[in-house]
Formats: sequence, structure tokens, C-alpha cells
Amino acid sequence: MPTIPPAPASMEFMKVALVATNVNPFTGQMQVNAWSANPYFEGSVSMPPMTQSDAANWTAWLTGLNGPASTFTFPPAVIAMFPYELSYDGTTPRIWRLKPGSQVKWSITRGQIYGMTFEVRESL
Repeated sequence: MPTIPPAPASMEFMKVALVATNVNPFTGQMQVNAWSANPYFEGSVSMPPMTQSDAANWTAWLTGLNGPASTFTFPPAVIAMFPYELSYDGTTPRIWRLKPGSQVKWSITRGQIYGMTFEVRESL
């Protein structure tokens, strides 16, 4: 993972519970099945504005992950900023992969300033 910029501008997370529901179409009655496995996190990571050379490092790294095929962890300094979301206990990092079906996105504005967003899923 590139080190510049050193941290995301923002992260948005959601906790995915392992619960399935079924609604009877005739009575409206709902059946709920909750599994005992722990839920997992998914998130969207937005990087701060960056130059073309910094963005090139990020696009190379992100496309090199080959979608959800490879896993990664965030650097310790970033984990310290978001300990609940990026670690199990404040220090043990969660392992991530790119979210299946998501795309690595970046934008370019006037002056060759790049913005980048990518979606992640906790690797269980």
C-alpha cells in the first residue's frame, strides 16, 4: 500500500449481520434466521486530493490487488486513527480485500488533482 498520502480523507463503514429473512407472500409473516457467526465490516475509503504521481502509485496498487483476489491491512498509524473499525482490539489489524463486484474509481479535476475511492470488505 502506498504511503502518500499517509491516511484516507474519510472512511464510511457498515456492519453486516449474518441474518436472512423470508416473508410469506400470503400472510406477511416473517421468518428470521440469525447465524451465530460474527458479523463483518464493509466500507468505502476516500483518499484526499493527490497529485498524478501519487495517484499513479495508488491506481497501480489497487489494480494489482486483482479485485477481491488479494488481501491487505492498513498501516499501524491509520489503524490507530480508526481502532474500532480497522482492528479487532485496537492493535490486531482486520484483514481486508476489495469488495466483490466493486470497481476502483478515481477522478481527475483541473490542475491534474486526483481523487480516489475504493470499497473494501473484511476478509473472514
